[in-house]
Amino acid sequence: MPPARRTAEFCTATFKDIVADLTALAPQGPNAAGWYLTNAFKPKGHFWGDRYEDVGAKLLETVQLEVSFIPATYEALRGDDKRVRCVGRLNAEPNELIFESTS
Repeated sequence: MPPARRTAEFCTATFKDIVADLTALAPQGPNAAGWYLTNAFKPKGHFWGDRYEDVGAKLLETVQLEVSFIPATYEALRGDDKRVRCVGRLNAEPNELIFESTS
């Protein structure tokens, strides 16, 4: 990825796109990310019943998505060290993401 595209804005947009893809099959609404996480991590089987009713909320507090843009090897060898990273919960608003950047 060219250095000009390694920005906090592009990281935020990519973060949102990844979350949208992960939750595309979830019932839409404020609980889509929790539903996705519950279905991704909950043991499969009818005998578990309602034992995991609040697991989605707990997973939302724990699971973090990280998006990182780093230079390609040939760019790094030329001295390009610009990196950007954004991290947050799947249901985080853009202003809640944590950013790290080097230039």
